[in-house]
Amino acid sequence: MTHKRTIFFALILPLLWTPCPLVQYKFPGDEYFAFAISSIPGLWGMRFVSGDIHDPTLPLKVALAGALTAVIIGLLMDWMRVFKKTWATLFFSSIAVFCLIAIVLCFTAKNFTSTKSWGGFIPLATTLCLYFSVVISVISKILGLVIRKLRTQPDNGEVALPLHTECLSCGEIMQAGEATCAKCGWSYKAK
Repeated sequence: MTHKRTIFFALILPLLWTPCPLVQYKFPGDEYFAFAISSIPGLWGMRFVSGDIHDPTLPLKVALAGALTAVIIGLLMDWMRVFKKTWATLFFSSIAVFCLIAIVLCFTAKNFTSTKSWGGFIPLATTLCLYFSVVISVISKILGLVIRKLRTQPDNGEVALPLHTECLSCGEIMQAGEATCAKCGWSYKAK
């Protein structure tokens, strides 16, 4: 059975991330910290533009550079065949956690909506959830591949042997790579 390659992440990551720094620039947070966090994938583009944070074209330039970064990360995730369900579960559950945090802040902080901006909270939460879901889903995919590689046996039907092993039939010590005991002829080969 062949698996059809898709470009799911190469499309969804830029679509979700690109609007965030554009909106976040309007609600930059204290010392532009929220804008900087939302702009991490596009910060390399700052090297090629003016360094003035007050430049009105800056968010567009950062968003375009970040969209390119998001496409590349998405293509890598598609190439690795990261599970869409794993990523979606991580993304939407972290969004739910951020929503609960916002609700708690609404009821505990006086005038949360007037002192803190929902326009700044939503893109920052979306960006942080994207970072979290991408990093954790890629790490889990890599760990899954490593564990599967460690569990699998060689394809030739033989059991992988340690450096020295003992024959199960006569107890003779066998060297690495020997699948048949020289003394009694017992074999490790799968039947």
